Amino acid sequence: MGADGRLVTSGAIEPVVDGSLMDDGDRVSAKIQDLDPVQQAVSQIWGLRLRLFDNEQRQVLCGDFRRASFVDLWPRCRQTTGLGRYSAVYQSVIKLSPDQTDTGSSPFLKELVESTADDELSIKFMLDGYEADWDSPRFGTGRIVGSIGPTASGEPRHFTAARRLRSPTAVGPFMDAPCRIDGQDRLHIDLGNSVPTSAPGGPPLDSIGLLQVVALPKDGGKPDVLAQLGPLDERFLTERAGIATIHLEEGKAAFSDRRLALWTLDGTVLLEENSDASFARADDVVFHVYPPVQAGEGPTTTVHATRFGEPAANVKIVFDNAAMEGAKRHSDDNSLVAPPIPMGKPGGLQPIQPVTTDQHGQATVRLAATDPGNPRGYIDGQVYSVDYGPEYSSGNGTVMYTEDQLNVLVWDEYKEPADIAWIPDVKPILQQYANLYPVMRNVLDLANYHDVVKHKDRLEHVLTEPMDSPSHMPVTRDLSPGKRDAIVRWLRQERPPFLALRNVDDLRHALQLALELEHSTIPPYLYALFSLKSGSNREVAEIIRGVVRQEMLHMTLVANILTALGGEPRIGRPGFVPTYPNHLPAGVLPDLVVSLRRCSVQQIRDVFMGIERPEQPLTKARAPYPEPVVPERIELNELGEVTSYYYELPQNNTVKMAQAISAQDLDTHLFSPLRTFFQEAEFEEFTIGWLYTQVARRIDELGDGIFTGKDRPQVLNWPGEAPGNLHRVYDVATAQSAIYEIIHQGEGTIGNPEYQGQPSHYYRFQQVVKGRRLVQKDGAWVFEGEEIPFDPDGVYPVMDDPDTSAIPQESPGRLASELCDRTYGDLLGALDRVFNGHPEHLQEAVSLMYSVELRAKELFQHPSTPGADTVLGPSFQV
Repeated sequence: MGADGRLVTSGAIEPVVDGSLMDDGDRVSAKIQDLDPVQQAVSQIWGLRLRLFDNEQRQVLCGDFRRASFVDLWPRCRQTTGLGRYSAVYQSVIKLSPDQTDTGSSPFLKELVESTADDELSIKFMLDGYEADWDSPRFGTGRIVGSIGPTASGEPRHFTAARRLRSPTAVGPFMDAPCRIDGQDRLHIDLGNSVPTSAPGGPPLDSIGLLQVVALPKDGGKPDVLAQLGPLDERFLTERAGIATIHLEEGKAAFSDRRLALWTLDGTVLLEENSDASFARADDVVFHVYPPVQAGEGPTTTVHATRFGEPAANVKIVFDNAAMEGAKRHSDDNSLVAPPIPMGKPGGLQPIQPVTTDQHGQATVRLAATDPGNPRGYIDGQVYSVDYGPEYSSGNGTVMYTEDQLNVLVWDEYKEPADIAWIPDVKPILQQYANLYPVMRNVLDLANYHDVVKHKDRLEHVLTEPMDSPSHMPVTRDLSPGKRDAIVRWLRQERPPFLALRNVDDLRHALQLALELEHSTIPPYLYALFSLKSGSNREVAEIIRGVVRQEMLHMTLVANILTALGGEPRIGRPGFVPTYPNHLPAGVLPDLVVSLRRCSVQQIRDVFMGIERPEQPLTKARAPYPEPVVPERIELNELGEVTSYYYELPQNNTVKMAQAISAQDLDTHLFSPLRTFFQEAEFEEFTIGWLYTQVARRIDELGDGIFTGKDRPQVLNWPGEAPGNLHRVYDVATAQSAIYEIIHQGEGTIGNPEYQGQPSHYYRFQQVVKGRRLVQKDGAWVFEGEEIPFDPDGVYPVMDDPDTSAIPQESPGRLASELCDRTYGDLLGALDRVFNGHPEHLQEAVSLMYSVELRAKELFQHPSTPGADTVLGPSFQV
């Protein structure tokens, strides 16, 4: 449509008719992102570059879309449910690129570009009819209809500062619509996002019929009809973007000082201006703020106020400071819930002061914020939705007419440590994005130190891209500048540091990762164990089951150390259970990929033995390993504290047992050798032994004073016979004793595969691979004991790496898999309770293991896919 209102529909006259509007094919696609998980109603478009081609596919325009959020979200198709019923609009400007804009073939575009201000074109488009059904061939698509026009200096970029025809009720059949009477006696009304439709993305309702735009009388009387619209059909939306331009009859433009309304022919009011024909809205309504930001230094937005469609001066805009609370996260599944945090109490977004419009009907609003102090815990910062509007006098004083909201994410202030490291600083930040985008793991695993370092140059590049760039990372744009800059500085080091244990908080963090590491081996072991048919491969089942029991003991030992250090062991929290296949947590054994597989010699050799592989650490004096701490040699008091230790005492070419009772003797014969070992041992970096040695060494350096939780309940009584040592942790010596137990019960040593009278995990598994028991013969360890047969036919044909979410919904297999996952989640929840103050419930938690096995084997009744030779298996997804 030209400036004279003439509509051109022929491509022969105007080449842009039947042309195409596309994004930029020379870079990655633009992004639509929510402000925050709890504020998804102002999603913004970032990094969109638009290109317009004429009907001969010649590029005639190119420019960058200025970031904008959608507004005026409403359910326009009330006959259906789901996302497809909603509609919203984006309005912004396109900053033209002169070197990529050639309007020579288009008279219309030439006129448009010459008439616009600041090399910018206004663009507005409506989105509706989104298809959210995964099974639909239209999944992820919808309808986009809009318009492009000129801009004028001083006008807002993200809405039209005109009249606002509003729904007379909160849930009226029509959405609010902008309307204007211009200086050429023309009435413009935009119904593109206002008309209800008969189907998602469909035509307007047939029942709408003819409509009238009327001027309401000032003091009673009959309204004056200014224009008639309709009937509104699908072409009105798709070809004219729902915009009607009507030349008024002579004299009717004089009614511009009266309130306007949209009526049906029978007088039903669909939309009308408010009582004084006023309208006020802020141009930018979405903000990201990194504190501290003082008043006068923060981001700004301009409020535009109109009355009867003209700029309105001296309008006081006020903000509902009393009700400004951080958003709540509602939950019905026992997940975390963030309480509302009042603004400015004690930190976060500060109260916004009233502003008054100038002679142009404009007023500038400035935001200020301080550190909110991580009130939500599970996510950075706090998000605020702030009501605002003009202030009016009433019989009860002054009131605010709410027009809209300002939506503000205030990040937490981040204090970067001087010696930043992957653990405990960088990984917790990137772990959230790894959880959010699991599909990226095959390209770049953000939770894996070695993968991140491998791609550190590329990561640095995308992290430092401007937020308006479509290549900016993270795409969610919710990583605070403080954290981003810290990660970039870490990446720029030649070899970014892996581990920093500066204080007891860092130790707690490392031990929580160790807890996740110990647990991560249990699902693969259980998967293999459960796949063994009853009555078959009994020796193999006995070996795997014994290892699982000791892995649970290791979890318990780590939890006791963490508790004694004043920490809280967390089991089953989001991200605690890895998805498989995957690397082990905490960055250890980077070349090993752990999968869920049925029991086989290959799985035991390649994965299980890879997890438990022993190594001989170098020591300064090539000192031997300390003797295993055999449970039968330790005596404990009623508090679980070590009171005596029986040690070997060489005498007259024989070995006798002596008892250490005093603290000095206990240290000499039990704890001191452990301390010396951890001081001198040098394991290969990124092995399990290396990680535990760093923890044990730092505990020793910080001393007994860090055990502030030593009097809290710990797990000391194992149901039945404990699969190893279990004593209270209350000082450096007892913590190192527990760590030594974990390392060598799993790995053993190259020279001595036994620990506490049994082969270590590695050598137990090797017995299955070799097919015989490990025995000592002529002073050497050899696999010449009893036969350990393995029968592949005694294994259920369970699939590899099952995924509950990939099973068709509501199918029997999906329901069985979800039940198994819930049961495993119950087991982890029970262990969480045990490790956090209720050790007396350990038996109940261990008993749940049998329920998990029952649910897992029920899955074996369901084929992995229809007609498949394999069956479903437990995915352990919680």
